[in-house]
Amino acid sequence: MPVLTRREMLAAQAGTGAAFGLGSGFSAVRPCPIRFEHISLPGLHFVSNSCRTEHRHQSETMASGAALSDYNNNGLLDVYVVNGATIPGLNKDNAVYYNRLFKNKGDGTFEDVTPQATVQGRGYNLGVVIGDYDNDGFADIFVARLQGNILYHNNGDRTFTDVTSQAGLDRPDRRCGYLWATGGWQVVSDTVCRHNMYSGYATWNLH
Repeated sequence: MPVLTRREMLAAQAGTGAAFGLGSGFSAVRPCPIRFEHISLPGLHFVSNSCRTEHRHQSETMASGAALSDYNNNGLLDVYVVNGATIPGLNKDNAVYYNRLFKNKGDGTFEDVTPQATVQGRGYNLGVVIGDYDNDGFADIFVARLQGNILYHNNGDRTFTDVTSQAGLDRPDRRCGYLWATGGWQVVSDTVCRHNMYSGYATWNLH
């Protein structure tokens, strides 16, 4: 793949400005060699459902989070996407609100393994991050949601266990109660590799 120099990148940016009448010091700009193609892969089908209402809550306007991870350690990237829930109930009482885990089959196709892995989520989910929080060699899943979060521990047998409570991640903020979270994961390296999770930045009130 061609590599653009800093000068060429600046020239491309200036050319973009010139196209909108912002002026440019460059008379000619080489077209960017990077191109994307929209493709459909068998088995990889997901439609985000934010439970749109006439009130247009902020959470309804946000796209669902997604993460790529090799959850079964077979060398292939799998896909995990999170989803919304009913409003105002914040319940996943219908499969259209389920989070989805798609296993990469290695032949250009995917398989929805959500039921087997038991990672359909609960509540209104917004963000997701992946990390091996207990250093057992398997990728775990941290889901950020409205009014609480979820931590799924990878059991190493292609299934997960909800360990949110055991990990102490189900405790409300002392001052504000349960917060609206989008997610975060920090890796701290010292004598041991530590994974710190953080979330929560706003209260959620429909009234």
